[in-house]
Amino acid sequence: NVRENMEDGKSTTYFKYGSHIAKTYGLDFVAKVDDDTVIAMPLLLEFIDDDLPPAPYNRRMYGGSFVPSREVQYIYAQG
Repeated sequence: NVRENMEDGKSTTYFKYGSHIAKTYGLDFVAKVDDDTVIAMPLLLEFIDDDLPPAPYNRRMYGGSFVPSREVQYIYAQG
């Protein structure tokens, strides 16, 4: 369980765990979304089929935009 935080590696920890799960179960993709996100599954599956390469060619891919923090010297990913 990772405590809620913005600058202390919550997303990094999640993706490290996700990469372990992906290797264990032979998954090509791991995603992280907020709990208030609605995923349009037909569009997501079309995007995966048409635009994303399978493992191992899909490392460090991101779908979304980057937003600079006004408070600290960080860039946040949103999308």
